[in-house]
Amino acid sequence: MLHIRSSYLSNPTPLTPRTRTKHQLYFNVSSAAALFAFGCGAEDGSTSPLPMFGAEGMREVPSALPAGDVVQPEVTPGSSGTPEVVDPNQTGLDTTNTGVVPLSPGCMDGASGAMPGCAEGTPGSEPMEIGGPGVSPVASNATPQARNLLSYLYSTYGQKMLSGQMESTWMPGGADYEINYVQTTTGKLPAVRGLDFIDYDGVAERAISWWVLGGIPNIRWHWGAPTRGVGYEASQEEVDIERVLTPGTAEHTAMMAGLDRTALELTKLRDANVPVLWTPFHELNGDWFWWGKGTPEQFVRLWRFMFEYFDGAKGLNNLIWVLGYTGQPDGDWYPGGEYVDIAGADSYGQTDSPQLGMFDAVRNIVGAEMPVSYHECGIIPNPELAQAQGAHWSWFMTWHTDWLTDENTTAHLNAVYDHEFVITLDELPDLH
Repeated sequence: MLHIRSSYLSNPTPLTPRTRTKHQLYFNVSSAAALFAFGCGAEDGSTSPLPMFGAEGMREVPSALPAGDVVQPEVTPGSSGTPEVVDPNQTGLDTTNTGVVPLSPGCMDGASGAMPGCAEGTPGSEPMEIGGPGVSPVASNATPQARNLLSYLYSTYGQKMLSGQMESTWMPGGADYEINYVQTTTGKLPAVRGLDFIDYDGVAERAISWWVLGGIPNIRWHWGAPTRGVGYEASQEEVDIERVLTPGTAEHTAMMAGLDRTALELTKLRDANVPVLWTPFHELNGDWFWWGKGTPEQFVRLWRFMFEYFDGAKGLNNLIWVLGYTGQPDGDWYPGGEYVDIAGADSYGQTDSPQLGMFDAVRNIVGAEMPVSYHECGIIPNPELAQAQGAHWSWFMTWHTDWLTDENTTAHLNAVYDHEFVITLDELPDLH
């Protein structure tokens, strides 16, 4: 079923979309081009009064994020020419317009004691050792922040589910459209912010800002097929993957240029000490993106090539590698535990089912220990059912625009964000 929503249109440019099940339109406002994308979703557009945070031990969050800005940190050039995040307390960053008090994330839940990963009963304490011994990212010499993040996800796995929200960039309010909607509707912010290198502009900066605010950035990449251009439509083009993997071909040269361009952005995050839930080649075993149009063996080589290039040549040791299946996980496409930190799957069903079968299908491939994420969704899984049935997703990632505002009712959003099983940004420990 194709979802074409009039709210995506920035002008009345006629559309001639290619039909695909469960796709929605992905618009680039600057060109008014319609680009397909998968997505997650409130039935009415009403808003509720915004409760204020600031209880003892909890971080105060903005009463409303300004349009197009997510409490941007002040950035100064580092010696290497890459951004260096400066503590707002040291720079006099003005937060008066957002209601933000630039505090380190607290570790105390005023109602029930210590949050996961914090010393019991100690507001604002440094994070305790979390995740247990032996939990380490697959990245070589992983940064402390990446280790903290993965350890935290292991510590909450099976106990809690983190909230996540994908951003768009073309709606009123810019890239904060969805974040503002969630906060206005529920009074809370998601723990994980989803971003996309389909357009590099501002992505790294928003990811850094989200980390400074106390949240977790998750970045995917709608990568245009090498030699076929950029953007969503290009990501669906077919290309000879064997040639992509063969040095000396035009396809290989184009692939390397794409990897280098993306590595440049990820390096900004590494140099700012920001870990990333990195989700390349999402929906890998589907047949709609170029990386899924070949054989499982070719995909495994492609994944491992990116991993080894980013980890070795580029030194991107701030990445948590997230493998994102479709709703039908297939073990033949698994690159191996030494290349993957977290695995997941996605679905755009018409109910709030926790999708236990899909959850178990991923676990049957990666085992019972590795956290499993609902890396994209339409209607957010019912946390009560997820907890009762044992569909213990590490996090969910609601897709953007109408998937959020039309597919999920405001009542459902409030039930999810208020549920004790769900972690929101204000409940995250200090992972810095």
